Parts: sequence; C-alpha cells; structure tokens
Amino acid sequence: MLFDNERRLSRFFNWWFGELRDCLPDAISGVLFGTAERLEVALDSGEARFALRSNGDARSLGSVSLDAKSSKALEKAARKLLRRDGTSSGHVTLRLPVDQVLRPNVELPIAAAENLREVLAFEMDRHTPFSSDEVLFDFRVTASDAELQRLSIELLIARKRDVEEALALAGTMGLSPDRIIGPAVDAPGAETFNLLPKAEQPRPSRVVPHLVAAMAVVTLVLAGVTLGMWFERKQKTLERFEARVAELRATTGETGRLEEKVARLLAVSGYLVEEKRRRPQMVEILDELTRRLPDEHWLISYSFRNGTVQLAGYSDDPSSVLGLLEQSEIFSEARFAAPVTLDPRIGKERFNMVATVAREDGAQ
Repeated sequence: MLFDNERRLSRFFNWWFGELRDCLPDAISGVLFGTAERLEVALDSGEARFALRSNGDARSLGSVSLDAKSSKALEKAARKLLRRDGTSSGHVTLRLPVDQVLRPNVELPIAAAENLREVLAFEMDRHTPFSSDEVLFDFRVTASDAELQRLSIELLIARKRDVEEALALAGTMGLSPDRIIGPAVDAPGAETFNLLPKAEQPRPSRVVPHLVAAMAVVTLVLAGVTLGMWFERKQKTLERFEARVAELRATTGETGRLEEKVARLLAVSGYLVEEKRRRPQMVEILDELTRRLPDEHWLISYSFRNGTVQLAGYSDDPSSVLGLLEQSEIFSEARFAAPVTLDPRIGKERFNMVATVAREDGAQ
C-alpha cells in the first residue's frame, strides 16, 4: 500500500514539475530544471561519433579517431570537438558497438515478476554463452498476458569487460557517462536501457539547482509546504490504519498469505528447473558442434535464437557439414541459408546454414 502511494506521489510531482517547466520561459526553465540536452558518444569502427540529442532529435557533432598515439592526444581531440560546437559534457550517453551487445527476447511466468532481475540472472547462461557474473544487463517488460500468465521481456546484455573498456576509453576523452546502451534502434522503448551498474548511476537531484525567478520559487515552496503538511497528516493516519491491519493479519490471515507466497515461489523454481532440464544449454550446443565438426571445417560465426542455430564458415565440402549435423541428436532440419561460394583467398567454400535445436523430449 505504501509503495502504491509513493508511486502516485511520484507521478503527481513529475506531472506538476513538467507543467511548471512548460509555463516558464526557456531561459528561466533551463536554470531551474536543467537542460534536456544529452551528449551521445557512439563507439564503432575505430572512431567515436559525437552527437547532441535534444527533445528526441539528434544533431551530429563529428567524430574522433580512436587510433591516437596517446591518451592526451585523444582527450585533446575530444575537447577540441566539443569546444568548437560549444557543447557541455554534463549528461553523457555511451553507445557500445553492435557486436558487443545482445538483445534477446524471453518469456517468463507472471509469478516471476516479484524477483524478475534475479530470475533473469539465473537464466543468463541459457540465452547467452556467458554466466551472469560475466555480463551486465538491463531489461524491460514489453507485454503481459494475464490469460496465459506470461511476461514478454526484452534484454540488453554486454560483457563486463567490454563495458569497463568503454568506460575507460570515455574517461580518456574526459567524459563521465551516466548511461551506457547499445547502438541506436528504431523501436519504442529501445532507448530506456542502462548497462551502467546501479551503484555508479547518478541519482537525479530533487533540489532546484539555482534560486532565480523569485515568483516561481516562492510559489513552488508555498505549494510544497502546503502539500507536505497535508501528506504528513495523511501519512500518520495511514500508518495507524496499517498498524491495526498488521495486528489483524497476524492473528487471522498471515499463515495463509505466507503459504500462497511459498507456493508461487515453488512454482517459479520448478518451472526454471524443468526448463533447464529439457532445453539444451548453450554450452551443450557448442560442445556438440565442437565434437561433430572435424578440424578441416572452419566456423567464423555462430548464433542461437528461438530454437535455431545459424552457422557460417569455410569447408572443402560444405555438404558433409549438413550430414554431420543431421547425425546429431540435438540438431535437425539442417539446411543451407544461402548459396555456397568459393573464397579464392583460402581456396575453400564459404557456407551459411541453419539447423533446428530439439528439446530432450524430441519437440522442436
């Protein structure tokens, strides 16, 4: 109950401050509430591309080569670019390269919502080649099906090592990112992630940074005091009611509520154990490929998504690779995903193929 009240208060004040900001001139609004501009630095292909984002629109500022001979030269180049455009580096978003992030979509029971981050960490080795302690991740719930009791969740995942290297590179350029995400994606909600560890994320300030526009400040303070006194009285009344409810619950329904919660947790635990038992692990799939493919077949890329593994590589006889996959108990329906081409540089044929990964019970 207290949590719901806090959320209502937070939504009210967010709406109130938003309306107040829209009513003030831009100059006063910028001083009171800060600027909405955000510097974006995208790392990719040996360069850092700088852009300034404001109100959903991005304006390119230029790029800095990451092949500088010294950290001082890299910092000097970045500062020169920002100084030329007169841009502040107060709020910085760091974008990782596309080959350093994963964006899987997973489904879980609605009962897992109470411990969603813990459940996703537990499931990490099933959706990526890494364990939970090797990666940083963030997530958002994209859909909830009350009838099927399922949650649809989108994940953004990157290795800790890659995030730490990107932060170190940003520090060399004199930047302190408060947000780390992947490349720009044209999809609703795709920009809401943040891979920066919670302990390192700056806490948004709730204090007005400067006291100007005397009438606006006086109005804000008086309204805050009035509402604060009203909420304080309501809070004390609410606390008395909650204390009484807690006493009654302890004598009447506490045991039943705890039993229901234990049953839900057991259901989630059983589901996760069963899922891990009947679905091949990422490590099992990689082990099967390693054992099945002789050394003369080369793999250059590998991906696993929605029960399908996609392979690309080189071989003297790509057709034999299909036969090797069909002999496996894990893979079925192996087929070429693109025409086989000869690479004259190495004298081998390049292939792209896909295969279905079967569960232990034989279903696809």
